[in-house]
Amino acid sequence: ATVRVVHIWQRRDGSPITSDKIVKAATYHSLLQALQPITEISATAGVRLPVMPVVQTYADGRFTLHGVGRDRLADVLVRAPRLEMAVLHVRSQRGDVIKFRTGSGQDDVFYPCEFTRVLGPSTPIEGQIVDAASKQPIAGVLVRPRADDPPNRWLPDQELWAKTNADGRYRLEGLPIGRNVLEIVPPANSPCIPQWFLFPTHFSPAPAVANVTLAHGTRVRGRATDARTGRPVRGLVEYFAFTNNRALAGVVDAKRPGNLLNAGIRSDENGLFSIAVLPGPGIVAFRADHQAEFLWGEGADRITGKKWEDNDRFSTAPMECGPEFYHLLTPVDPAPGAESLVLNLTLRSIVTVTGKVLSPKGKTLRDYSMFDADGVPGSKTAWYREPDETFEIKVHSPTERHRLLFYDRPLNLAGFYELIGEPAGPIEIKLQAAGKIVGRLVDGRGKPLPEVTLVISTRVPHQENARAKADTNAIHRSQIHADDQGR
Repeated sequence: ATVRVVHIWQRRDGSPITSDKIVKAATYHSLLQALQPITEISATAGVRLPVMPVVQTYADGRFTLHGVGRDRLADVLVRAPRLEMAVLHVRSQRGDVIKFRTGSGQDDVFYPCEFTRVLGPSTPIEGQIVDAASKQPIAGVLVRPRADDPPNRWLPDQELWAKTNADGRYRLEGLPIGRNVLEIVPPANSPCIPQWFLFPTHFSPAPAVANVTLAHGTRVRGRATDARTGRPVRGLVEYFAFTNNRALAGVVDAKRPGNLLNAGIRSDENGLFSIAVLPGPGIVAFRADHQAEFLWGEGADRITGKKWEDNDRFSTAPMECGPEFYHLLTPVDPAPGAESLVLNLTLRSIVTVTGKVLSPKGKTLRDYSMFDADGVPGSKTAWYREPDETFEIKVHSPTERHRLLFYDRPLNLAGFYELIGEPAGPIEIKLQAAGKIVGRLVDGRGKPLPEVTLVISTRVPHQENARAKADTNAIHRSQIHADDQGR
């Protein structure tokens, strides 16, 4: 067998990776939060460079690795003909095997520096991949196990995979016996649709056969740009087909469980992207790399496709499409037989407007109260204290309005500013002496109303008093009250 170290880890604080710290972490993923890699696989000109020299096991299966270092954790990749490929988590300490049961039903296992691991058998998978429309073989198709599938979740990228040759044929070796999820990814610029399917393997001296027919779709090409700056936007592009799209029936054989595959298409440094979609109704969704710079869910209100009854997510494949996970959603509906479609994606980045609050004499203030009456949900839509000399407001469109209220309680100063769109530069608001409202509350018969709380609101109230009170924002409610005479 071939034994190769793919990662070496140490704790971020420099302390040893001891057994009790592994037990406390409970899972490999949790443990990684406290670790940092000191060496890892890199690629130069397509050549993968080993972290440490690759070693071969002896006739009795034994091997020795030198140079991992003391009190560290190594991810060790083991592969051999007709055996399953495996990644072993090995700590450079003596002790016992530490094992945890994960939610997927698989174990996270941490081995000591001396251990025995039994590798299971593997049956190779062979097959041919053809285009459903032309019936011609497709060269350059990537066949790989799904990375998040439990049997293969720790395998490094591009370790267990195969590509079809000119005849569309491939051979994949190293999968464990049992349930396997395979991903079929056509080459770039192919109109064929990526898919995944479930393919169980059984121990056999002969290879298992998995022939695949890929649905022929439409290649959508376009560019993602920021309308405010004109710059290209890098990000993830994904395709969703509505569940009532008839073309879905031709994606996978009904006898073989599977579905569409979002293969991680990305826009490049120029914002350009290309993705295959099915004919019929669907959605192209885009999530920018710099997520905080754009609003979520833009365009979802212009999509009329089917939704789930209990939420705002669209009924789509390979999974439901949630607008809250994407910055821009765009409907697509290519005609059958269309080879290509141009679809440019236009986003608009959020502008951060800065400002200062001044006293009547021009002194910069801080520790005042501020309220944005038109802020989007989840932003500063309630009174809050601004501790710094500079405040920030997020502006999402050139016509957006923000009514800003300010109150400095110790100095009894107040101010109002209406911000529309993006100003040319930082803004300044000069406060004035706050006024006082004095009045008397009475009922329809002129009787005073005691112990009534008054609420100052910038919002239009509902007709029902109870609902109006729930939808308003109070300015220091404790200061506004009525005495026993309603004053």
